[in-house]
Amino acid sequence: MREFRVTVLDQPGQLALVSAALSQKLVNIRSLASVSAAGPLITFISDDEERARAALLELNLQFEEAEALSTTLSNRPGELANLTERLAEASINLNSIYVLSTHGGQIEIAFTVSDLPKAKQLLGALG
Repeated sequence: MREFRVTVLDQPGQLALVSAALSQKLVNIRSLASVSAAGPLITFISDDEERARAALLELNLQFEEAEALSTTLSNRPGELANLTERLAEASINLNSIYVLSTHGGQIEIAFTVSDLPKAKQLLGALG
């Protein structure tokens, strides 16, 4: 799973531009965030990384990709705190986080981190 980090212009319509290009390639956005505090940035997880990449390249936009990990937690208070505390104890910085889905008392999240191998090992231990 990949996170796309797209740098856009600070003007109206940029999310419309990106989402229309993705839809033309039949790419579904699974989760999305947009931040403008440090400059306009759209980040998303899609259901088709190759077509998402092609759409962004056709728009000639600057973007980065990062591997995202996913896990399923019980949808109850304290579960996210437990996971993020374990990451912090292992000196792993959480760079981004997304809710992908909720179903039957479970919540699927995706996230990017500062130390991918260490986080994968930690997730395996939580297994």
